[in-house]
Amino acid sequence: MLGSIRVIAKTWYARALFGLLVVALGLWGIAGSIRSLGSDTAVAHVGGSRIEPADLQRALQADIARLRRQNGPGFQLSATLRDQLANQAATELVYQRLVDLELKHLGVAVPDSAVRQQIFGMSAFKDANGHFDRQHFLQLLQTNGLDETTFVGLVRQDVGRQQLVGALSAGVGAPETLVDRIFAYARETRVAQVVRFPLSAVAAPPTPTAAELQRFWRNNPDKYRTPEYRTVKLIVLSPETLASQATVSAEDIKKYYDLASDQYNVPELRTLEIIAAPSEATATSLATVWASGADWKTVQAAARKAGASAIDLPRARAPEVPDKALAASAFAAPANTVSQPVKGEFNWYVFRVAAIVPAIHKTLAEATPEIRRKIAVLKAADMMDDHVTKLEDAMASGNGLAALPADLGVAAVEGTLDPQGNTRTGEPAPIPAWPALRQAILAQAFQAKPGAPADLRQLPVDKAHPSGAWYAVQVQKVDPPAQKPFASVATEVSQDWTDAQQRHEAETAAAALLAKVRGGMTLAAAAKAAGLDVATLAPTPRPIGQDTQIPQDVPQSLVAPLFAMKQGDVTMVGTPDGYLVAQLSVINDPKPASDPIGAGQMRLQLSQSIGGDVVDSTVFALRARYKVTLNAALIHQIAQP
Repeated sequence: MLGSIRVIAKTWYARALFGLLVVALGLWGIAGSIRSLGSDTAVAHVGGSRIEPADLQRALQADIARLRRQNGPGFQLSATLRDQLANQAATELVYQRLVDLELKHLGVAVPDSAVRQQIFGMSAFKDANGHFDRQHFLQLLQTNGLDETTFVGLVRQDVGRQQLVGALSAGVGAPETLVDRIFAYARETRVAQVVRFPLSAVAAPPTPTAAELQRFWRNNPDKYRTPEYRTVKLIVLSPETLASQATVSAEDIKKYYDLASDQYNVPELRTLEIIAAPSEATATSLATVWASGADWKTVQAAARKAGASAIDLPRARAPEVPDKALAASAFAAPANTVSQPVKGEFNWYVFRVAAIVPAIHKTLAEATPEIRRKIAVLKAADMMDDHVTKLEDAMASGNGLAALPADLGVAAVEGTLDPQGNTRTGEPAPIPAWPALRQAILAQAFQAKPGAPADLRQLPVDKAHPSGAWYAVQVQKVDPPAQKPFASVATEVSQDWTDAQQRHEAETAAAALLAKVRGGMTLAAAAKAAGLDVATLAPTPRPIGQDTQIPQDVPQSLVAPLFAMKQGDVTMVGTPDGYLVAQLSVINDPKPASDPIGAGQMRLQLSQSIGGDVVDSTVFALRARYKVTLNAALIHQIAQP
């Protein structure tokens, strides 16, 4: 639930803030020209005003530059991704224009002082001492084809947009009732008492007869059946298979290394668990509790009770630690050791280094093989269209996959595999593909009819593989599933029969105890009568998202039922090693006062989300006030390289 809370920084108005300005300055090395698309053609009409192709081209290039910074030099975009980016950029330009029209309608004026303050604060125009450098400012404008008047006008527009957006979201706060309820929901933990029925405690059953084993073998045919096997011939054409035909120079490698130096020179990262205490005595007391073997959750709870704060810093660099003295100690300490109290500027600290990611320092020579492969794949992506055409022509000649030219850059594989992509020996078949492509190939291999001509198909692109891939599969032979002879699986059948008997005994015993508790007996009394112990599990947090950490002693099969039960309810679940009967004994319903820092963060997130909704609702209303039309065909045309 909390994962769905949106933050204002992720909404359109924050993403678009100063986007046009940065693009205009070309601070990301953007270059390009605007196609001649007709003087009377607009990308969009908003309330009688026009959004010109040049506007969309600049915004699109900004998004492309951002993706290239995120994904490394030479990042290639597919036609589909370019279309998506162009439509997104056009939508944001419409939003900006709507805000501009509303500012004009409201008569909002931006004073010169606000524009000057905004420009003087831009880091791109500052010298080495952090002062505004007018000469550098004018040079940058000239380099990017802008004059001072035009640029000041752009800044004035964006400052006005900030005023409107800020006015809409200012003062928006989440109601305390909402904060309380969501805090309680998200932070709720539940405690169960359990009685375990492990398979290991069940006595081994008598040795089965041959007839019993034969019957078990016949009654469970799917357990002892060979899968369907298909003998196929397949080809794959991707930048990876084509990379060997790309030429990579030493100059290419050096340029890539320089541009991506932050990938090959990474400082040490540390995951830290930190307690910030108001006094040395409090810090010492918490350090003693922690060092005695308490886990992090227990220490966090103890810190809250003592008026201290618990902080997680995952994969932090030394400058990111909020206190210099703490950073010096934390980056000198060994892993998994509770520190002594450290005096900081404002607090006393106790910490534990939970994980260390060593620094990476690769020289050009060390990085060359990896960079050569990356550049070869990037260059091969540019060659894909030509090779796809050649491949289509070769397959259309009537020879199918039998006699393809050697210079096509395809990888060809022939062999026998099952639906999971394994050979008869159980090893993964050597298909030259990443997981998504491998699954597509397997799906086609088990859908195609034997002997049918190979069908060349394209795998949809994704972020990791923006150039996609082409593949074709031809099925040569099908071996249908068949039950394995009893003699070949007799040992396996005997063990499975034994396991089934023991699991049945454990299930029967657990069900009997469950019935007694539901009949009115206490869990403790029912367990004592059966000669068993009652254990109390660690508090279980509500499973919200994939990051929820479930205690090791709580089986996954119990988590969902636990949060569907009322206090005092009892249930039975199976586990990998047996069964257990569980009774919900405690529901911990925390209040924001128990964690003021966490509650404050949640209050801020909710307030930002509500503020974002207010702005979004306003923009929706503005679309109704000012008629908006988009030229989809022109947007698609601009998206093409």
